[in-house]
Amino acid sequence: MKADLVIRNVKVFVNGGTLEAVDIGVKDGLISFLGRSYPGIYGGEEVVNGEGLIALPSFIDMHVHIFSPGWFKETYASGTAAAAVGGYSLVCDMAGVGEWQTTTLKVFREKVGIVNREAVIDVALYAGEIYSFSDLKEVPQLFMEGAVGLGEIMLSEPGPIGDDALLLEALSTASRYGKILAAHCENRDIVNYWTRVVRGGGGRGLEALSRARPAIAEAEAILRASTLARHVGARLHVCHVTSELGVKSLGLARTFHKALSSEVAPHHLLLDVDSASGLGLLATVTPPLRARRDREALWSALKEGLIDVISTDHAPYYSSEKLGGDVWSSPPGLGGLEFAFPVVATYAVEKAGMGFYEVQKLFNEHPARILNLYPRRGSISVGSEANVVLVDHRGRARVDSSWIRSRTDYTPYEGLEVRFRVVKNFLRGVLVADEGEVVGRAGRYVPLATGPAP
Repeated sequence: MKADLVIRNVKVFVNGGTLEAVDIGVKDGLISFLGRSYPGIYGGEEVVNGEGLIALPSFIDMHVHIFSPGWFKETYASGTAAAAVGGYSLVCDMAGVGEWQTTTLKVFREKVGIVNREAVIDVALYAGEIYSFSDLKEVPQLFMEGAVGLGEIMLSEPGPIGDDALLLEALSTASRYGKILAAHCENRDIVNYWTRVVRGGGGRGLEALSRARPAIAEAEAILRASTLARHVGARLHVCHVTSELGVKSLGLARTFHKALSSEVAPHHLLLDVDSASGLGLLATVTPPLRARRDREALWSALKEGLIDVISTDHAPYYSSEKLGGDVWSSPPGLGGLEFAFPVVATYAVEKAGMGFYEVQKLFNEHPARILNLYPRRGSISVGSEANVVLVDHRGRARVDSSWIRSRTDYTPYEGLEVRFRVVKNFLRGVLVADEGEVVGRAGRYVPLATGPAP
């Protein structure tokens, strides 16, 4: 069968982690051939020379904040452009707030329409935020139209999910449709109390923000949410674990609730209150950066399989917005889609002692399995979607703000040396990014099926 695209002599992982040079043939957006020698070029195929490069299943981010007018300035055009150059084929956008609160069919369908008009790569949508029992009324209809689940369900801030009765009902609703509930796990009462204490005592800087939102708040909320999820048989996804205590709670929760997945963000793996002190307000995030020992605990949890995926929690601001006040008023959030894979993969392999095969699965196969998309996504195999990223591992590069494609003007990873660099990104065989530039658009809304993860 004549292919539409042939990627020649590129290395792929086979047999549980061995790199082997193969040809990849693509027909009608699917991988149609995978072997040592594509059987002839018939004329008309697009041929890409992959010699010296590694082909990976392109990446999936389970946690981004892209379209929330009035909160972020990011759009589906700019956010998915950043994702495309970063090697992603799918991002899962957390629900909006205000007039874009994604709890009605009207708003959900409006967002789907905007995705289909603007997106460079694919987008899936969460339902939420949940402020009252009435907000759950239309959520089942959103689930039937393919919403990922409920998220990001904030257990930490005033307003959303005001008590555990509402959290239990939200989990029950998700459970009935086999959907996940993605939770920001921090105990609201503990955060509110310690914020008053630390702020009232004159606390400033990243270390003060960490004390105001202590790790025990995260640890308690993980166990509480997991207990309630187990009670109703709900699939719980714990967002951005940050601390040694949080890791311990996650380990304990996994002993009594099996339908549990978790993520860690690049900034919590690579930055801490000391190493990021020079960034000041540019590094404000919630949950906050922690101590070095917490970073080390997160890396250990990744190596042990206790944390399942890398998610960026992409939430970009301009430096002028971040620097306009103090640590208590600076908007929390960092961009990261362009940089996540190169900075995390490099650190993981060169400093954390992880194998590259295991690292890349945190970006593709693992999220695909959680989202019931594997092996159609997250796999390079005959019949899977031709969502392929070509990675160069032969040289070195330094992270530079010129790589930015989202609506921000800085990166906390500026100057970091990276070994792994995204060269080309194909979505269903269409080249969407090439050498850091967006060169095509093939994105669309992706509805996710109901049902438990395998």
